[in-house]
Amino acid sequence: MIRTMIRIMTADDPELTTITVDGQLAGEDEIQAVETSCDHARSNGKPIWLFLRDVTVIGEDGRAFLRRLVAIGVRLKASGIYTSYIVQSIRPDPPTPVSTLASTVDETDSRPRQIRGGTR
Repeated sequence: MIRTMIRIMTADDPELTTITVDGQLAGEDEIQAVETSCDHARSNGKPIWLFLRDVTVIGEDGRAFLRRLVAIGVRLKASGIYTSYIVQSIRPDPPTPVSTLASTVDETDSRPRQIRGGTR
């Protein structure tokens, strides 16, 4: 039997609560532990930031859980490529990909355009 570890730290500031998670967010016990922390923080009535700092695995059940948290107003923050990708895919309005922005530029327009302090 493989045991997974999870560490949950809560920081209460006057204007918000930050919950930091390290470990794996896959499995009923880990999700329940984070859910309990979020429920307790919500009872304070302040905005909640869930920071997935050193999360190595997010299972499908973990992704569904994060979607539920976003739906009730919990803000997600992540470090690392893997976790940041998962968080971006869960956010309600992901940023427009650069490739989409580039395809909307009219290349036939030769007028100079303002680019960060210069022209092109």
